Amino acid sequence: MVDRDVRAAGIGGLVPDLVAPVVARQPYREAVRCGMARYTYRDLDRVSAVLAGAAAASGVRAGDVVGVFLERSAVMVAAVLGVLRAGGTYLPLDPGYPTERLRFMLADSGTGVVLTEPALRSRLAELAPDVRVVTIDEPGTGGVALPVGGPPDPESGAFLLYTSGSTGVPKGVAVPHRAVVNFLTAMGERIGATDRDVFLAQAPLSFDISVFELLLPLTVGARIHLVDRATAMDGSALARAIDDGWVTVVQGTPTTHRMLVAAGWRGGAAVTVVSGGEPLPADLAAALLDRGVRLWNCYGPTETTVYTHALRMSPGDPVRLGGPLTDVRTYLLDENLRPVAPGEVGEICLAGPCLATGYLHRPALTAERFLPDPFDAAPGRRMYRSGDLARMTDAGLREPLGRTDHQVKLRGYRVELGEVEAALRADARVRDAVVFVSGQGADATLVGCLVPEGDEPPDRDELRAALGARLPGYLVPARFTVLDRLPLTPSGKVDRAAVAASGGGRPLHPTSAAPPDTPLERVVAGVWLDLLDVPRLGVDEPVLDAGANSVTLMRAADLFEEIFGIPVAVRVLFDRPTVAEQARYLAGHGPEMAATADRLLALAQAG
Repeated sequence: MVDRDVRAAGIGGLVPDLVAPVVARQPYREAVRCGMARYTYRDLDRVSAVLAGAAAASGVRAGDVVGVFLERSAVMVAAVLGVLRAGGTYLPLDPGYPTERLRFMLADSGTGVVLTEPALRSRLAELAPDVRVVTIDEPGTGGVALPVGGPPDPESGAFLLYTSGSTGVPKGVAVPHRAVVNFLTAMGERIGATDRDVFLAQAPLSFDISVFELLLPLTVGARIHLVDRATAMDGSALARAIDDGWVTVVQGTPTTHRMLVAAGWRGGAAVTVVSGGEPLPADLAAALLDRGVRLWNCYGPTETTVYTHALRMSPGDPVRLGGPLTDVRTYLLDENLRPVAPGEVGEICLAGPCLATGYLHRPALTAERFLPDPFDAAPGRRMYRSGDLARMTDAGLREPLGRTDHQVKLRGYRVELGEVEAALRADARVRDAVVFVSGQGADATLVGCLVPEGDEPPDRDELRAALGARLPGYLVPARFTVLDRLPLTPSGKVDRAAVAASGGGRPLHPTSAAPPDTPLERVVAGVWLDLLDVPRLGVDEPVLDAGANSVTLMRAADLFEEIFGIPVAVRVLFDRPTVAEQARYLAGHGPEMAATADRLLALAQAG
C-alpha cells in the first residue's frame, strides 16, 4: 500500500511524486512485463526520464498537451510517465481510431508534440504534419535526460480523454493531477493493493480505466502485466495470460469478465477482481464469486476520475454502489437539486477532489454539468451532475437505475446515441436517423435506424465504411435498419421506445456482396449469420465490421472447434477476419474439413 507519509504528501501533489519513492525503495524489482519485454523500476525511471527530457527539448512545458501515439508495449507505460514528468498532459491517441477522429483530437486539444514509434510516424505525418514528433526507438532510449522545466501546478492536467458527445462532436475531459493523485491513493487503500500484487493491463490507453491498470501499480510497487489487443479479446488467451503471469488484480468491464468465465477461467482466492465501466449483472457477480475471488463493484464517470465508489461483494449480495472513496462526496438530488428522501429516485451528483477541470473549450457544457456545490460553503467548490439515477436503499447503499438522457454504456465505453445519430444524418443519403441498443449485457449491440434521402436506401457496407472513417469502431452500429418515417410521440418527439420495440424496421442490405461459394464458406458464413443475427454477410466483409466483438469471436471459435474437431483460437479469427480467410484456414487442415462441411450442408438440406 501507499506509505502514509507519501499519501499525505501526495494529496494535492503530482502523480510522479507517488512513483519516485517506489523507485528509490525497490529499483531492481520488475515494474512492467509485456511479452518478452521487462522493465525494472530503475529501467522505467530511466526510460521515462529520457522521454521527459526529449519532450521538454521539443518545447513541452507545464500544462501542454502531449499526444501518446503508440501500440501497446512496455515503453508505452514509460511514455505516459515521461509526459507527466515533463509537466505535460498526456492525450491517448489510439492507432485503431479512424483518421478523422484522431485529426480532430489533435486539432481540438492544441497538441504540439506527439510521442510515437517508427512504424506509426508516416501515419502521424498525414494526421498532423505541423506537430513536433518524438520517435521512440526503444533500443536507443538509454542515456541521460535533458533538463525539464519547473513542475506543473497540481491543478494542471494529468491526462485528457475524449468521450462521446451528444451533439455529434467528441468532448475532451481534462483531469488534473490533484484528482488523479486522490484516485490512486484512495483506490489503492480501498482494495488493499501492495507491492506483492501483479496487475493485469488489458484496457486501451484511451479508456479511463487504464489509469487504474497502468498508474496505480506503480504507486504501490506492484508489477504491471500488459497484454496486447488480440489477447484482450480472446477469453482463453486472456485467462492463460492471467494464470501464467501470476496476476492477482484483474480489472475489466463485465463484458471482459463474462468472457473469462465463458472461457473456463478458474479464478482463486488470491485474485482481486475489479468490475467497472458498466453495470455488473447479478448472475455474473455470482459466477465470479463462485470462483473464490475478491470481487469489487466500482462506479464512476470519467469526469470524476475513473472510480468514485467501490463495494466489496459477498455471495448473495444484490448489486449496489458502495461507499465513496476518500474525500469524495455523493448526493442524490431531484431535478431542483434538492436531496431526495430514502427510497426515492435521484440523480447522482459528485463533489470533492475527484472532479475533472471540465470539458476542453466547452465552457457552456462545463457550466451545465459542473455546478457550484450547494452543500459546501467553501468558495469555488463544485459538484458534477452525472446523469446517472439511483435510489438509496434501507441499508444505505445506492441502487443504480439508469440514465436521465440518451447516453448508454456498451462494453464499458460511453456511447452518446446523439453522436452516432449526428454522424448518420451527416451522410447525404440519410434524411433522419435514430440509434438504439438491442440486447443486453455482452450481447448488446448498436442498431442504426435510418430514413433514406430519396427512394433508394444507401448500401449498407458503404454506409458502414463512411461511419468508420468518422467514428471509433465501438460507435459504429452493428446493424442497420430502414423506416419510411420515424414514429413520433404526441409531443412531436421521436418515439425511441417504439423504434426499439419494432426492431427498427427493415434490414439494410449491401447492394453487392460476394456470397459464399464453397461448402466451407457456406458453413462458416452460416455460423456468423446466426451469431450476428444479420441476414447477409459477404465472404470478404470483416466480421468485426459486421458487429462481431470479443464475445462473439469466442463463441465462433468454440463452434468451429465443435463442428470441425480441431482447435481454433480466437486469435486465428482476429487475424483472419473474413469468411473467406477463415474458410481457407480450415481448408489448410486437410480435405476432411471440406467433407465435414459437405455432410453438414446435406443434413441441413435433408432437414
